[in-house]
Amino acid sequence: MLINKKEKMGIDKMLKKARQKKKLTYDEVAFIVDERDVTPQTIKRWENGLEFPSMNCIYALSGLYEIPRARLIQARCYSFEKAIERAKNNGMCIAAQIAKFSFGVATVGTVGFYVFSLVASIGFFAQSLTGFVQ
Repeated sequence: MLINKKEKMGIDKMLKKARQKKKLTYDEVAFIVDERDVTPQTIKRWENGLEFPSMNCIYALSGLYEIPRARLIQARCYSFEKAIERAKNNGMCIAAQIAKFSFGVATVGTVGFYVFSLVASIGFFAQSLTGFVQ
């Protein structure tokens, strides 16, 4: 494991802290990341935990902030787990929460789509089974 439990930090806080340490603006980070659909507003959404950066963006951010890719990926996974936990605690459907993060611009990406598809398929399958039981 790269970081212990005391040091666990979500990708949102990690990115914000790193950007402030480098004294960069949202515009500068968006320009350096140079990915399609990444705007200063996208950077702000990442830092506010509303979206997650794609793997391509993680590679660029890793170089920019001098943070190992594995640590950024681990932070993204931690944030994703926390988002699902919040959804459970708020009574929100987990599939809806995954969809929120999977289908946003420059978010979890292909892996998220497959996870959402799997969860949705299981949900539909379970609903169809309950129809047969009644």
